[in-house]
Amino acid sequence: MADEIGTSKRSMTTLGERLKGAREKRELTIDQVHKQTHIHSTVLRALEEGRCDDILTPTYVRSFLKKYAHHVGVDVKWVLDEYDLINSAKAGGKGPREEKMPEVKSSEIASHFIHALSIILLLIALLLLISFLGKRIFSYLSSVRKSRPAMTSPAVLPGKGKAVKTRQVITPVRSKTAAKAKPAQQAPAPARSPAAVQTAVKSGPFRLTIKVNKAVMVELKRDGEVLFKRLLSKGTVETFSANNKIEIYVANGEAIELILDDKSWGSPRKGVIKNLEVTSQGIRIR
Repeated sequence: MADEIGTSKRSMTTLGERLKGAREKRELTIDQVHKQTHIHSTVLRALEEGRCDDILTPTYVRSFLKKYAHHVGVDVKWVLDEYDLINSAKAGGKGPREEKMPEVKSSEIASHFIHALSIILLLIALLLLISFLGKRIFSYLSSVRKSRPAMTSPAVLPGKGKAVKTRQVITPVRSKTAAKAKPAQQAPAPARSPAAVQTAVKSGPFRLTIKVNKAVMVELKRDGEVLFKRLLSKGTVETFSANNKIEIYVANGEAIELILDDKSWGSPRKGVIKNLEVTSQGIRIR
């Protein structure tokens, strides 16, 4: 096992020396390559020194190798094939490590579909029931209003001494004052400014501090805007303020410590975390 590790280290060193030689042949410095390819200078040195696997995952290493090799004129296919062989030797012949999405069984898909369909059917039934009850209540109120008897008053017929009840509909009479009176105008509700509406849905401002325990690749978005995507070196401490939320992608969760408003939440978990969300309410992995 030790021999395999030593061989893979030497192979990575040889691969890095090939890239370094191509760069020097073109009379390019590390800083020049960094500006032209946007690959961090720390990553470029790690690639040339054969220690890129110590700070990056294989997915990132392949991406940077491909971009660097293309820039300095080295055969990209040869570089990637060599890296895959090196990874295969380190993994005991199992091939390069790849991050695969978890497989979803067809039974689970069917179960989720049936569950969603049941909820939709239940909502439709509930709407139909509400509509039916509304029609019944409206019909009942209409029938009660039609069947209400009209008010009557006694009247005396001419030439008769006996009062006879006749049907006389009494209608309310509106006075001239009431007829002229205009209904009071209701003051319009004050319009809410867009800023007030936006504040109502936000979770509130907060402050997040990131402490880096070992070098790791981090991408950070604040309130939907990408702030940076770069390699943070060990010992880095950076603080960010946001009004709504902060989204983080980190290549290795145990390499960082998160402090939300002076309260430490520790490291999220080991491995790649693609959807770490931070708000004033707390930290969660979506």
